[in-house]
Amino acid sequence: MNRDDHQLVLFRRDLRVTDNPALGSALASGPCLAMYVLDDSADGRPLGEAARWWLHHALVRLRLALADLGVPLVLRQGLQNAEVLDVARHASVTVVCWNRRYTPWGAAADLSLESDLSRRGIQCRSFDTGYLRAPGEVRTRSGGWFRAFRPFFRAQLAMGEPPEPVPDPVGAQAPAARPSSVPSDRLGAWRLLPSSRERCSGLSEAWPTGRDSAEARLSRFLESKVERYRTDRNRPDLEGVSTLSPFLAFGQISPRQVWHQARAACGEPRGNPGLESFLRQLVWRDFCAGLLCQEPDLRENPMRPAFKRFPWRHDDGLLCAWQRGRTGFPWVDAGMRQLAATGWMHNRVRMGAASFLTKDLLLPWQAGERWFWEMLVDADPAQNAANWQWVAGCGADAVPFFRIFNPMLQGERFDPSGDYRRRWLPRAAGYGPGAAGVPPIVDHSRARAAALRAFRGLRRD
Repeated sequence: MNRDDHQLVLFRRDLRVTDNPALGSALASGPCLAMYVLDDSADGRPLGEAARWWLHHALVRLRLALADLGVPLVLRQGLQNAEVLDVARHASVTVVCWNRRYTPWGAAADLSLESDLSRRGIQCRSFDTGYLRAPGEVRTRSGGWFRAFRPFFRAQLAMGEPPEPVPDPVGAQAPAARPSSVPSDRLGAWRLLPSSRERCSGLSEAWPTGRDSAEARLSRFLESKVERYRTDRNRPDLEGVSTLSPFLAFGQISPRQVWHQARAACGEPRGNPGLESFLRQLVWRDFCAGLLCQEPDLRENPMRPAFKRFPWRHDDGLLCAWQRGRTGFPWVDAGMRQLAATGWMHNRVRMGAASFLTKDLLLPWQAGERWFWEMLVDADPAQNAANWQWVAGCGADAVPFFRIFNPMLQGERFDPSGDYRRRWLPRAAGYGPGAAGVPPIVDHSRARAAALRAFRGLRRD
């Protein structure tokens, strides 16, 4: 190897230096450069506003972590292949390393990149790290893909512990600065931050970017919350969840790190309901990734073909009321206001808000999926689509598609103290329709009956 040659490691949704086999491989082989390409096709569509805010701050943190290893971070905006080839030419790159992507478009893009690099004599090395087990590794007895979660969960557990995280990298051979011939974009020039000062302020208050890391959140959760997780995870008033979802979505911590740290702190999941329930959520991520591999159009087309005939409404006024948290149902409106302010919503409330859109309003789940993609800091292409299909009843799992959440009973059951309601809807006197001073946009009982009639029509077909 010429002393001017470099290894190049590409970052995508793996914005961390720990448990990063691509980075470790590059550093072990010689002087190393890191690169992030802002390519709007990376997730099959541009990131939403909240996710772009998160990406900005994740890249700031990544740059600092790489600097501690002596690795410069090159930023480029454009098409992946063209930008990588340009940096490879300027920096005399001989090897390009990356961690594999498993979305249909991400996998196709990486195959294309490998082809272009190989034609120019540049070696490619790819690694698996984004899930507990790579999508497709857990199979049915007949060798097929799973389309229901419970058997998938059992099969994954039967395979034993997922692989251990790789050792932390050492930056002994990394250059102190990138070669002057390699231009890099300024992060601020990408305009990832929202133009609204109020929106930025709300996100920053909810997610303190300067001091709170994924590892710190995980440690606090395992020390004080995991034992009660099985019940407290349904209580938005108790803050009993880990809030690791955006860090996992952008790969600032790996699921294998989370799994093995939880096991080291808490022991065997059997006989520990809180730990088992927590680990189950990591397996759900793997399951959703497998669904997207099977159904590349998961965010648009229902997995149950009968739902293509479902009589959805198309009413912009109702959709806007739901988006703005003005449905007149405090359980739904509190969640939508939490989403608008923080870029996040408690999972129990997400299910209620999604059920209200699809069952009470009979508005298409695709509209809800698009809104959550725009508003969530933890928007993930597989989970967002799979979860919306699950609630709408057209997805892969075996939950009855005709189940309809009652927004009054949900609020009273899962926020009995009213603390969650008072935080996001201070004027609301309770969870009854109109209790926050906004007239209800539908009658729940009548809406429920209309939805059930529509579902019965599907079964007759």
